[in-house]
Amino acid sequence: MPTTSVSKSQLIRELYDEGLTITEIAKQLGAHYSFVHGVVRRYEQAQQKATKDESKASQIRKLHDQGKETKEIVAILGVTHSHVRNIIRRYYNG
Repeated sequence: MPTTSVSKSQLIRELYDEGLTITEIAKQLGAHYSFVHGVVRRYEQAQQKATKDESKASQIRKLHDQGKETKEIVAILGVTHSHVRNIIRRYYNG
């Protein structure tokens, strides 16, 4: 059964997490270097965004716990009012 791009991309991410280089992954899977590189680049960008988003959410919760109002949090962090409101809702609704 041929490997689909989705499952191949997942396999690339798993091998990359195991510490293999892009070249090693490409050789092991018989994939073109540029394809593997693109998958890894998008994967790293997604991880960085998730880390940044979680950090921002943590800052929002901390400021809210300190008694800051939504408009103050917006001004301090440079995020939208709706973003602050959504983070606080998720924080309290678990």
